[in-house]
Amino acid sequence: MQSENKYICAIDLGSTGVRAVLFDKNGNSIKSEYVKITPIIPNEGWIEHDPMELWNSTKNVVQNLINNVNITPNQIAAIGITNQRSSFTLWERASGTPIINFINWADIRAVKTAENVNKMFAIKLFRGISKILYIFTKSQSSLQSSIVKFTTDHASIRLKHLFDENIELRKRAQNGELAFGTIDSWLIYKLTGNKVHATDYSNASATGLFDSFNMKWHNSIMNLFKIPSNILPELKDTSGFFGNTDPSIFGAEIPITACAGDQMAALFGQCC
Repeated sequence: MQSENKYICAIDLGSTGVRAVLFDKNGNSIKSEYVKITPIIPNEGWIEHDPMELWNSTKNVVQNLINNVNITPNQIAAIGITNQRSSFTLWERASGTPIINFINWADIRAVKTAENVNKMFAIKLFRGISKILYIFTKSQSSLQSSIVKFTTDHASIRLKHLFDENIELRKRAQNGELAFGTIDSWLIYKLTGNKVHATDYSNASATGLFDSFNMKWHNSIMNLFKIPSNILPELKDTSGFFGNTDPSIFGAEIPITACAGDQMAALFGQCC
């Protein structure tokens, strides 16, 4: 295939819909397709999404793009993903079946859990020690730790709430039966035919489970919240390699070579 016929496909999955945009080698937008998604509101303050609806909508919108531009899947050189941050789901490792809906980043069912966590002696002690360390070291990590406050925006709080409410679910997680993923992780997992369980640093940083100074999952927080580390995805660079799409999905193995949270991706888009 001639290089001039290669394209980049960008997938953007937000709170209300999923969009796929095709770009040529010069960065020009050739065509876009959009599908609405329907939020689920089971109770006041709760916001959820059906994981399979998100997956099927993503698959369909990319296929529509390929069909309507009249190109072959082999002409797509790479796929990039951007998405709403901090929404998460859990799925069975053995079957790849989601066992809960995505709990949206704006869901406030865990507000009491957040309040209780911020009042915990361990958290207050953590802040106090960090404040003292900052006085002597001027470490930015210590400064951040001295003012840390958990909110329902953080997936960590909503996940702790979920496990506190469902002990059996926590046991299954501890036994290695479950996988945790934000929207990017779920799409990557499905696009690669259930082969790759990964996320990028920008999405990880919005979960409340990530140590942004040491660039790894935050073991102290996971231990405090009783969240087993074995459920978490592999961390990769935003412009890293996230696997190839399974050829049964679009008819070709397409590399997934970028992944970013929507707000971080917007910074790149605005050349900030």
